[in-house]
Amino acid sequence: MIPEQATILCGGLGKRLRPMTEKIPKPMILVNGVPFLEHLISQLKENGISNFVLMTGYLGDQIKNYFGDGKAIEVNIQYSHGPAEWQTGRRLHEAKNMLKEYFMILYADNFVQFNLKKLARFYCDKNKLLSFIVQSKLKGNIRLGNNGIIELYDKTRLGKNLDFVELGYMIANKNIFKYFDNIDVSFSDVISRLVEKKQVAGMLAKDPYHSISDLDRWKLTEQYLSPKKILLIDRDGVINKKAPRGEYIDSWKKFK
Repeated sequence: MIPEQATILCGGLGKRLRPMTEKIPKPMILVNGVPFLEHLISQLKENGISNFVLMTGYLGDQIKNYFGDGKAIEVNIQYSHGPAEWQTGRRLHEAKNMLKEYFMILYADNFVQFNLKKLARFYCDKNKLLSFIVQSKLKGNIRLGNNGIIELYDKTRLGKNLDFVELGYMIANKNIFKYFDNIDVSFSDVISRLVEKKQVAGMLAKDPYHSISDLDRWKLTEQYLSPKKILLIDRDGVINKKAPRGEYIDSWKKFK
């Protein structure tokens, strides 16, 4: 079971990014000249996701005006829009009828390298309603059991042995909506209820995560996602025609 749909929480005010977010929604903050949200969508597209539900709020018209229906970037995009004041759980609940049985949930400010096939395999192996990617961190919000099951989810970060943080990149079953005690809640509260019922698993990320949640992290993320030069060393003629013994390819004119 590999989900073909991703829903992204795009409605927050982005207070920690002000003054950048006074006129621009956080997901549209430029990272190397491209909105961060586009980096995220491109990453998901590379993993086989072609259908998106963007849950917009604060300045959401800018997101819709930029991406439209998604055809320009060869994906399909739908929108679920609500007031900026809505909590994350409310945004997700309002999009419920647009979601498939299995779908991804992401935050619009985190980026981590991942492999959807591996995450889907982990999800199936653990057989829980919700799985997400975690990373070790001092003063995190998660206690992770040796079996990969989340033992405690504490958004206050005041509990003991909270050595991991949840990054998003979730795979969920629509049955998670049974754990909404009311509509207008934070999705963190829903996760807590699922954890209490032992219905959440966490897969450890191998690579560091990056974020645009504040100005310092945005700068680091811009460095991380900047184009990189790559040096390729061809010792046996795989990339180019092999040069005679003792000779070297030292100009593009000799490249064949």
